[in-house]
Amino acid sequence: MKLREMIGLIDSIKKDMSYTRSLQERWQKEKKRFPILYASIEKQTEFFKKQIEALFDAEITEGGLDEYIRDRLAVLRSGGGEQTSTIELQTLEEAAREAETLSKKREDEQSKQLAQKVKEKMETHLPKNAKGVEKVRELGEEVVKQIENPKGAK
Repeated sequence: MKLREMIGLIDSIKKDMSYTRSLQERWQKEKKRFPILYASIEKQTEFFKKQIEALFDAEITEGGLDEYIRDRLAVLRSGGGEQTSTIELQTLEEAAREAETLSKKREDEQSKQLAQKVKEKMETHLPKNAKGVEKVRELGEEVVKQIENPKGAK
């Protein structure tokens, strides 16, 4: 059996076990009314657990493995080395970068919306040609610039 097939089996059993767990949660309320049904669902969940454990305990021959993989395996068996695989670390780093990018985009969008609101309020509440309004308008425009470009503002 190939490792890919083994992983496929484990995933399939995990899905079945997840389904029986959800059944178990739903029938928990009716446990007293339907004890045999609930017990059967519980037994099925236990059966899936045992099957997964049996697959995890299966022996895999190391003869077909590359020397690099055997060395990594020896390090893991000795208890030394990394506990998290390189692939997991790369995935976590990518997720962190993506989250940071999304956060920056969201902040930029919120800043643009706020700047637009300030512009609209200035146009609505400041008279066009009144005395002293020009200074207030300049201050408002400076606020808008700072909101739109917080790093490049004065």
